[in-house]
Amino acid sequence: MGARGVPFSARRAGELTLRVDTAEPWQLEFSAGGRVLNSVGERGTGFATGADGRHHTLGQLSLGVGELVYGLGEWFTPFVRNGQVVDMGQADGGTSSEQAYKNIPFHLTNRGYGVFVNHPGKVSHEIGSESVGQVQFSVEDQSLEYFVVHGPTPKRILERYTALTGRPALPPAWAIGLWLTTSFTTDYDEATVNRFVGGMAERGIPNPAACDWYQGKLRACWPSAWTASRPTSASASPPRGSGTTAPTRSGCTTITPTCTTRILTGEEVTGPRWIREQHGFHTLPLLARPDSVIPLGADDQHPVSAWAEGVELRVHAFADGAERTVVIPRTEGPGETARFQVRRTGDRLRVTTDSPHPWRLRIGGPDGPLHVSPAGTGEAEVPFPV
Repeated sequence: MGARGVPFSARRAGELTLRVDTAEPWQLEFSAGGRVLNSVGERGTGFATGADGRHHTLGQLSLGVGELVYGLGEWFTPFVRNGQVVDMGQADGGTSSEQAYKNIPFHLTNRGYGVFVNHPGKVSHEIGSESVGQVQFSVEDQSLEYFVVHGPTPKRILERYTALTGRPALPPAWAIGLWLTTSFTTDYDEATVNRFVGGMAERGIPNPAACDWYQGKLRACWPSAWTASRPTSASASPPRGSGTTAPTRSGCTTITPTCTTRILTGEEVTGPRWIREQHGFHTLPLLARPDSVIPLGADDQHPVSAWAEGVELRVHAFADGAERTVVIPRTEGPGETARFQVRRTGDRLRVTTDSPHPWRLRIGGPDGPLHVSPAGTGEAEVPFPV
């Protein structure tokens, strides 16, 4: 029997206490630090069937005088959610609408607690809109689960909320810096792109870290291809030793270094300069840097195959004394299935490998000289045209 003379049951989690009045009128009460945070009245939990036969379950929590509500994800409405109706559903509505890209059914208040509605479907919130003293949330379902998370500070609330739902990996430092959007850009010509990049340099905004992060991802996914084409950091003028592309409405604009080779055609491209061109569905602006060796799989019909079996090594603009190592990764997990060492000395090209499979060596583009090595060939020396 409680102080109000009503039978009740209590549950405690840390500093948070839930009191359940077991006699009529039924009521829930959440308290911490000697004060009541919120409560659920006799009509605070409901189930309804609409005229169309749809089922809805709702929950209501009390909202105190001066209590302010925040959260619910990325919205372009006032930061304080009091007085708003928030219907959650991912939508590409833009920044001038009441739709949102990132909906999160979690809110917190300045009273020291947060509420997470654990439901995978659409959740509708009415924050002091229908009744100024209530926060109501509802789902189209026959059950509703929500968690009350005590802080009392906002930081502590978020720590406990993310411990409950899971925490993502920390993004790289550059991702927490400047966010630059091109959503209203209609022309990606050289002047426009240089203005973006040059403006970052003028303001002292670093961007090489972004390139380093992507380079690490590329190394992990395809180590051998990394030897062939490694991007450099962006600069106000076309960089030397890189091949990068930027999409346009009519095709692509390519920055080419001093000399590159088109992988798909073998055509040489000189630079540094900007090249504007159009590509259909069967072509790509793929450029090979000088002194690169690019492995091409024999099976071009499937994304995963025995990559080392019948692999073709494309050697592009290999200088005298140049040496490259090409690693063919395993298809079923980490590790490598074959390794090739390619070195040029004068007019000879020497290849050593531990691959038990047949392999091919082609100098230049798809029509260049081809040398075929049967299975078990661990070393080969071929003439290099000079």
